[in-house]
This record gives sequence, C-alpha cells and structure tokens, in this order.
Amino acid sequence: SAVSRGTLYAEDRVLYLPFIPHQYPYTIKHQLSYETSNTAFLPNWNPVYTYEVGLEKSNYKFFNESAISIQTKELNFEKDFHISKQMLDKGFEYQIQNIKPFFHEVLSPGLEDRIPSVLISPHKFQLAGFPGEYSSWNDFGKWMYKDLVSNRQQLPPQEILKINELIEDVTDVKEKVRILYQYMQNKTRYINVAIGIGGWQPYPANYVSTKGYGDCKALSNYMMSMLSEANIRSNYTVVYADRSSRKNIRPDFPSLQGNHVILQVPLDNDTIWLECTSQQTAFNHLGQFTNDRYAFAINKDGGHIVKTQSFPSEKNREIIKGKAKIDAKGHLDLAFTSRTSGIQYDWNYAAFYKNKQEQENWLQSQLVDIKSKKFKSFEFINDQNNAQFIQNVHLSSEAYSQISGNNLIFPLLPVGSYATTLKKDSFRELPIQIDVGFSDETFFEFEIPAEYSLNYEIEPILIDSPFGNYALVITREDAKIIVNRTLQTNEGSFPKEEYMNYVAFRRAIEKADNTKILLEK
Repeated sequence: SAVSRGTLYAEDRVLYLPFIPHQYPYTIKHQLSYETSNTAFLPNWNPVYTYEVGLEKSNYKFFNESAISIQTKELNFEKDFHISKQMLDKGFEYQIQNIKPFFHEVLSPGLEDRIPSVLISPHKFQLAGFPGEYSSWNDFGKWMYKDLVSNRQQLPPQEILKINELIEDVTDVKEKVRILYQYMQNKTRYINVAIGIGGWQPYPANYVSTKGYGDCKALSNYMMSMLSEANIRSNYTVVYADRSSRKNIRPDFPSLQGNHVILQVPLDNDTIWLECTSQQTAFNHLGQFTNDRYAFAINKDGGHIVKTQSFPSEKNREIIKGKAKIDAKGHLDLAFTSRTSGIQYDWNYAAFYKNKQEQENWLQSQLVDIKSKKFKSFEFINDQNNAQFIQNVHLSSEAYSQISGNNLIFPLLPVGSYATTLKKDSFRELPIQIDVGFSDETFFEFEIPAEYSLNYEIEPILIDSPFGNYALVITREDAKIIVNRTLQTNEGSFPKEEYMNYVAFRRAIEKADNTKILLEK
C-alpha cells in the first residue's frame, strides 16, 4: 500500500525491489503494463525523471485504435537530445538514448524545465464512466463542474441557519468571506480519501458539514457552498501545489492537470484566494505552496486559466525595530519587535502553534548571533486577518560584547543579519533562478555606557546590484548609536555568467552585516 501522509486511505500500490548493488555502473530495465477504462489521463513520456541517474535508452510507442483524435505536446525537444520520432500504423514512436545524468545546481531552474517529455491527451475521454471533452479549457470546465462538482453543495438546514447568523449584520462582502472562512477553519480538518473517482470528485458539502473533515476538493467545495449560501460567487480552482517549485497548469494544453484544489473568490475590485485545507493559514494568503502560478478555475459557466496570488519582493517584508543597552561590562539588554509578511510570513508563522518550550528553542535557533542569551519574555502573535507574524522579544546576554583593554567591541546587528553558504563556481552550467525576492528593514537604537564614546565616523555601506540593493547607515545621537539597515533582493532569472557576481553580492551583504562598533573608554 502506498498511502501518503495526510491520506486516510488510497488505492495506490507500489512494487519495489530491495536491491543492493555489488558493482557500478548497473542498469535497471523495467516494463509496465496495465488496463484501464479511464482515458482522461494517458501515460506521458518522461524518459528522465530524476537527478544523477543516467539513461541508456527509453522507447515510447503509442497506438490509437479508436476513432478519437489525440493531442500531443513536445517539451524541451529543441535542446540537443537527438530524439527520434517515427510514425507507425495507428500510432507513433519516440526514442532517446545515452543521456548523461543531470546534476542539480543551487538556484537553478527545475529539472522539468531541462528534460525532454511528451504530453498526450485525447480530445474525448472517460473518467470512471463520466464522458468528457478536452476541446477547450472552457468546455472542459463545464464538464468538470457539471459531472464532478455540481449538485454537491447542499448544506444541512442547521448549517444554513448558522451561516446566516454569522453574517447577519455584515455588509462588506470581503468581511463576510473572512468570517465564513475562519468558521470553516475552526470546524474542519484535512483528511484525504482517494478511492475511484473520489480522487477527482469532492465529497458533498453536507458530508463535510456533518463529519468535520475532507480533502482539498471536499473542503474547497464546502467553502464554496457556504459562500453560495451567502450569495457570494467563487471558483473551484485546480492547481499544482509544491513549495519547492512553481509548476504551472499548461495554458496551451487543455487536459486533466494539477494535484490540489483551492478557492478563488472574485470581487468587484479585488480577488480573494482561500487555502481550505489548513486551520492555520491566514485569510487571503496562499504562500509558497500555490502562489504565483497558472491554475484552472471553474464554475457553472465553464473554465479558464488564472494566475494565482503573487508576492513581489516588496510584499515579502520583515521589519525589525529594537532598543538595546550595552553596559560597561559589555552585557546586552535587548527588546525588539519583528513583523513579517508575504512569503516571509510563511517562513515564520508555524512557530505560533508550538508550545512555550518549543517556541524558545525556535528563537534560540533564529538568534544565533547572540551568544549566551537569556529570554526575559517573548510573545508571538499570528495576525491571520492580515497575514502577519509578530514577535515581541526581550532578552539579555553577558557575552554579546568583547572588552579589549579600554575598548568595547560589539556587532551592530544583534538581529536580522544575513549569512550565506554559497560557494564560487566558475563552471556553472545553468541560469540563476531566484523564485522569492524579499525586502527587510532593520532599525536599532543602542544606548552605550556613559564612560565610553564612539570617536570615529562610520561611512555608510551601500551596495547596488542587479540582484538587489543594500544600505547600512550608522549615526550618533548623544549617548546613542542609531543603526538603519535596508535590504531588498530581486526575484527573477539571471544568466549563468552572473553567478560569481551573485555570490559576491551575497558575501558583501554578509560582511556588511557583521560590522562591529569599537567604543573607547
């Protein structure tokens, strides 16, 4: 049985060979044969499927003995793979051989953007006895809504009363959506059951309402049903969900694609996106799991390709403001507030749901630049309405500063510094792909001991690059040192020839963030 995490039951099975090789290289030859009445998804040709595995030969033959026409799409054939294609009686054949292993490079495009493959789909199909067509996204959406989604939105009478009670005095449509979304989150949990067409068809809304659980399809359908009861239109939306890469529904190839369902709520002047499988996800916040990619939205009028919520670098923010006091012994007393939003919210908000000891351990791992720290107090706030995670932290350290003769030396950035482990690579083969840019603002006010003074000027450190920009400005105000630091990194694709410059950019930031102050007694 091959049941993934979060799945209660699935029909998937796997056959495996516990093979221990005694010599290298070795070759595995495998052949698969199966029969199915489902023609909604025909086997595509993916001769290379992972990194660091060479391919001696891959052969793909396709025969069509029906009167149904098919559509195909060849991907990455323009590269030098020497793929042969031969037309056969009622079919065709692809062949490729002697492909060296592909190796992963840091910050590079995904493997699927580099390897050859062929997508195959019939114009007419059957899915568990339901006939449909892939003639266009609009027609496919009509079929999907009619045969898989519609007539599954009936809610129990008591649920309808509850919905009307929750939004009775609310006039703002967006606020209605927020109230019903949080009600759904508090009432349900995610459990996947994938049997037969259940892998594609949602469980009815009244089932979810009664049981309190469902998979992504069932929970999205349940949320859509509640919104419909409130006279708010929403679109059942199929998407590829993956935190490590942004895989798109292919707009130019109408077919059954995707591995996840979310909800799109189009308003007059806004679009709301709802991830319905998590009790912790903020309202109108998709995050790295499904953000910034093409998806397939459907309703009773048909289907169309949409782009999901995106987070440009200026929206992926961290703002840190703090006050610190250094005494004559070099001890640190620090209180600061950190506020993250956008994708940076994704990276942090899970800490809110940890217990107190786990939260302290998490803080210890985040604040590695402060040695021997002791927490006087800390508070985490998960603002789900605005997708912001807030930390209020008060700590002390007896090992933050170094005393050298009559001098006191300490780092300018106790929190928020940027380190890198990137290594130079003059043999880079692939472009640089940066999927997430971000914007940081850091402000610290240091109160220094009365008997010490800063007797030199610190010139601003400014870094400007195609990859982003950085500024560190230090000023003095009486017995205080003011630190202002800003960093913005850009997302995008850059030529491989720029990789060494990118490493230099990251290292320059790390060096600037490690700037230390020397106070004289």
